[in-house]
Amino acid sequence: MDTSDTEAAAAASEALIVARNRADLSAVNRAVALLAKAVDGCSVVPATWLINLSAGHLIEFELSGETRCLDRAVDAGRAAVAAGDPDSIAAAWANVAMALRQRYEHLGHAGDLDDAVDGATEAMRLTGPQDADRAGRLSNLAATLQARHDRDGSKADLERAVELLEVAVAVAQPDSEARFGYESNLGLARHALFEETGDISALERAITAARSAVSVFPPGHPVRPGRLSNLGLAVLSWAERFGSAIARAEAIALLRDAVRDSTPDDPHLPGRLTNLADALIESAAATGDPAALDEAVKAADHAVRTTPAEHPERSRYQGNLAMARFVRYERAGAEADLAAALCDAAESADAAGPHQPGLSANLGVVLHAHYERYGRARDLEEAVVVARRSVRLSAESDPDLPGRCQNLATCLLTRFEAAGSADDIAEAVQLSAQAVAALPEDHAARPGYLSNLGIALHALFTVSANAKHLAAAVTVSRAAVAAAERGDPDRPMYLTNLAALLHESAERRDRPDDLDEAVRAAGDAVDGTAPGHPASARHAVNLAAAHLARYQRTGQPSDLRGARRAALAATRAIPEGDPARAGALANLGTARWLGRRPDRPGAVAAWHAATDTITAPPSVRIQAAVTWADAIMGAGDAASARRPYALAAELLSQLAWRGLSEHDAQRLLREHPTVATDAAAAHVAARCPDEAVSVAELGRNVRWFQRVGGQDDHERLRRSCPELSAALEAVGAGIAALSAHRLHRERIG
Repeated sequence: MDTSDTEAAAAASEALIVARNRADLSAVNRAVALLAKAVDGCSVVPATWLINLSAGHLIEFELSGETRCLDRAVDAGRAAVAAGDPDSIAAAWANVAMALRQRYEHLGHAGDLDDAVDGATEAMRLTGPQDADRAGRLSNLAATLQARHDRDGSKADLERAVELLEVAVAVAQPDSEARFGYESNLGLARHALFEETGDISALERAITAARSAVSVFPPGHPVRPGRLSNLGLAVLSWAERFGSAIARAEAIALLRDAVRDSTPDDPHLPGRLTNLADALIESAAATGDPAALDEAVKAADHAVRTTPAEHPERSRYQGNLAMARFVRYERAGAEADLAAALCDAAESADAAGPHQPGLSANLGVVLHAHYERYGRARDLEEAVVVARRSVRLSAESDPDLPGRCQNLATCLLTRFEAAGSADDIAEAVQLSAQAVAALPEDHAARPGYLSNLGIALHALFTVSANAKHLAAAVTVSRAAVAAAERGDPDRPMYLTNLAALLHESAERRDRPDDLDEAVRAAGDAVDGTAPGHPASARHAVNLAAAHLARYQRTGQPSDLRGARRAALAATRAIPEGDPARAGALANLGTARWLGRRPDRPGAVAAWHAATDTITAPPSVRIQAAVTWADAIMGAGDAASARRPYALAAELLSQLAWRGLSEHDAQRLLREHPTVATDAAAAHVAARCPDEAVSVAELGRNVRWFQRVGGQDDHERLRRSCPELSAALEAVGAGIAALSAHRLHRERIG
């Protein structure tokens, strides 16, 4: 062995330690290059050189995020293991395990994690009880077991990690920086145990450990920002669990300090910015503070812009940016935020790795909102696909699984409302109930889950006609309102959902008291929502409907005035093309038609616009057309009633569209049993018997016409453009085959 090589390797190792302490990537690169040169120039390489080279590559990765450094660290560490030096083999195994674990965490190769567990276990087996590195290797094994828990959901792995870290803290040198690092890791493991089990004592101990880890590092110390961030996340979990505004404010302050104290070139800064953005989003969701959302978007955007495109964590940062923009869209309604959120969510969800379940969930949420805003069916179909993927990829122990189940339930419920498949609503109820059952009684998210379950149960009632389902929907929706604090910004949404259910209950179960409660709940929802908030218009739609129902029962002029005010406000606030606009217009038409001083031309215009809102569900458009036609027919104008009745009859083919099963199609058609006969009667009264026969046949035989390929849009397409029609049929056959294959696979699994 050449003396110069030995001296170079020793100097490089010393330089590596100094460079790491300074977080100087350029100096680390130089030291690693010197070590690599010494290794390459030596015929029999000492194991310690290979161990130091492996450590150097790990430091390079820590500072640069380049995953090729991990490949080199693994290779050097395995070469050190193969050297078989009994004095250093434990250190070699420890380096291999650390590199493999980090490569798994950033690239997602399951075999790397299994090998990392084996390597860390072997390193501990070879480490004596008095070995100075024992505490560090205990910590490394704990981190590896915690990663396996995150992959496989084994509670035993997480509990074992906590035990190992407790020993690491106990055997480490008192008052050493390493000991406080192990204590910080112990806090993170206990935090994870809380998320796994809901054990409040684990979270309390995690916060205590994190506070202790922060207290020993003065401002300006390079380790302090990371400890502040860990403490902030633990306190944020406390705030989310109990809805504590005080804890939320403390968490945000800690996370802001972590960002402020980080140097611009700190490789962990983007992660800390992302943590801050998450906390600010939670704060804005609880308070409605627009400044918090602006700060969240700014922080999340900074995290993405300062992270290289190839960095394994960039997809997570971009996914969080998508959600920051999405929440701001929800609060302010800016279409630019929704468009940017969709781009960010779609791009981030394309990345593979351990973040895939959460990134898919984000994309599903944004696609669902995009559908609700623009009514594009393909957005909803894709939302269901990616939401289902997020649930499928989530471990059973994943604390976010209930939320992902709820997201999928919401997408299925929306698709049921648009297309009418009973299978969708059955699955939505099951998923919503599963999400509610997974949360403790006092969890801050429980009111929202209860409210969503109420909506799903109501949809089930529309399929089953079982009054028990409607009663259950009202019960859980009341529980949602009762569980929400007065200052909860989502409480108006729970109230408006309850109002809609009570309205239905009053009509279907003949309970006038429910109607009074519906008006109060809808009024409280409107009063509790800031003017200009995107949700205020939808609350006003429900308030108008409740007032109209009570006016038609009692004849009180105050209810009609309230209905007109609410319906007009909703119509003005909901933009053209929004599917919800049809319901607002339909209410406005009815409110204008009724009373001592009706505005009948204004009523007809509103009903006509509702019927022509092509993004709205066919059932809503049919009901608007029927209400319009019935009103005009009741006024004795059969000739004018022909058009809305005919429009309603034509929409039946969209309601019972050809993609539905026969059972679902017939169920939906039964909801409008007299459309065809009423339309025919109007044509007869207007002395148009030939048209009466045509519209009656169209309404009664809509499914038969679809089966034989006549009198529908597809037939008109076949006549006008046979090549395009043939292509459409081929695509349809392919989709049907794909759907059958997917169903078969799910049944096997």
